[in-house]
Amino acid sequence: MQFITPDRDAYVAEQYADVLPTWALLTLDGRWTEGGTHEYRAAFNAYLGGLPDDTMLVRVQYHS
Repeated sequence: MQFITPDRDAYVAEQYADVLPTWALLTLDGRWTEGGTHEYRAAFNAYLGGLPDDTMLVRVQYHS
């Protein structure tokens, strides 16, 4: 089996990072960020992972 990334662990980490993120994030301090890169998705997950356990998250889907 051949993976696009250099090794299996990197491939799994990349796929895992893609599960939760949406195209935009409004942070608790009012910053709006958006993106579609792997780096954005990793930062998205790191931000959510760093929030206090009692933080309520709201996911909104919208159309324009």
